[in-house]
Amino acid sequence: MNRQRRLRKARQLPVPALATNVRSVLSQRLSLAGRHGSQFSGERDLYSVLGYPKDEPDILDYMARYTRQDIAGTIVDFPAEETWRDVPTVKDGEEKDANTDTPFETEWRKLSKRIKLWRNFEKADKLAGVGQYAILLFGVAGNIDLSTPLDRVASAESILYVRPYGEDNAEIDSIEDDTGNVRFGLPKTYRVSMGTNGQKAQRIVHASRVLHIAENALENDIYGRPRLQRVYNRLMDLEKVVGGSSEATWLLIRKGFALDLAPDAEMSEADATNLEEQLDEYSHGIRRFLKTRGLTPHDLGSDTVDPTGIVDVLMSLVAATTGIPKRILMGSERGELASTQDATSWAGRIARRRTVFAETTFVDEAIRRFLSWGALPAPTSGEWSTVWQPLFEMSEAEKAIVAVNWADAFERVTNATGQPVIGVQEFREMFTPLPALGAPDAAVVDAVAGVVRNSAGDYTQAEMRAMITAASRVLSRGE
Repeated sequence: MNRQRRLRKARQLPVPALATNVRSVLSQRLSLAGRHGSQFSGERDLYSVLGYPKDEPDILDYMARYTRQDIAGTIVDFPAEETWRDVPTVKDGEEKDANTDTPFETEWRKLSKRIKLWRNFEKADKLAGVGQYAILLFGVAGNIDLSTPLDRVASAESILYVRPYGEDNAEIDSIEDDTGNVRFGLPKTYRVSMGTNGQKAQRIVHASRVLHIAENALENDIYGRPRLQRVYNRLMDLEKVVGGSSEATWLLIRKGFALDLAPDAEMSEADATNLEEQLDEYSHGIRRFLKTRGLTPHDLGSDTVDPTGIVDVLMSLVAATTGIPKRILMGSERGELASTQDATSWAGRIARRRTVFAETTFVDEAIRRFLSWGALPAPTSGEWSTVWQPLFEMSEAEKAIVAVNWADAFERVTNATGQPVIGVQEFREMFTPLPALGAPDAAVVDAVAGVVRNSAGDYTQAEMRAMITAASRVLSRGE
């Protein structure tokens, strides 16, 4: 099945009310594909010259890139791995700092751990990035017919498993055409291929049993944008440059040698055949000498190909398009780690992805589905919130620099006002990994306070507090 026929099959959905619109979208996409690389009113076709596909790549093209091309796999996997590297906490209510343990929170933790929900969230995230969407199928006990709607379950224990499927194994079978249905225009059923590559069986699955995952969807909530779509041509360029330079280096690293036959020498056909066999053995490392009577060898030298400049330009374009800083995308550059600015920018991008995409599409939708099935008790406040772990963490060296800068600022303010800005205990807790100072005994504090008040010095209130605290701690430690 060629690519164009496959695209038509994936898009032509058996819903009469939407068939005309689907054909219109297909026609627009085919027309757009014809414009790719067109210049000078169609007189110049860059895509054909450069070897780029004119038709829009389909799921099989993207999957081939993802599974075989190194940087393509990183582009797809890295955002998902960074998003789900720390398991978030679901809280009962909108107060994210509340220290509660309600039945809703307890049952959610037990269910998500038992069916390995977070790990499958990450898998589905990756699959959705390869193609235009992915689904998460929830398996329920005692309910074999997957094509029927799922309304209720007996308990949380009835949810047995969750399985992720990519676009290539979960074709949309039908669309909801009831304008009075809240899911109007969204998938109604899927045709899911289950099993291993050698033994797959297709099952019709009702949409009430799955979560539909699509990132960067614009026109609708069904089809997102594959993460490799905008860099597809650059990935082909990287293959050409890296592969071509590797092949060129292989050919040029030892160009070979020329053999000059002496003017008075003669070579029979048998001698020529024998010499050719010697040269083949020499080229393949079997022979390390040649019989060259009457022949003068001339080494043609060697050369190397350095594609660094071109690769650097291509990687800069890939980084700019995907939003992954180049040093982070490549792991390191010239032995340097990613800069703080790159790390901060990337952390901000992942933080936004967590709240805008992961939280709403995965966590919230899963909780709503479980609540509607009766698998979870309702939250006491009627709402829930998701708390994510901080993404950006400073190194010990960076923390020390921050502490020094703050200490310098505090010293300047203290010198200018004559009053201490912060105490030792506060500074230790906020800016250092040092343990907290032990609290002084109340009797010691009272005794020191009496001495300070009865002294002849003219101290301000702030100075007296600082003296009392410092002296009390010293006496408490027995110094």
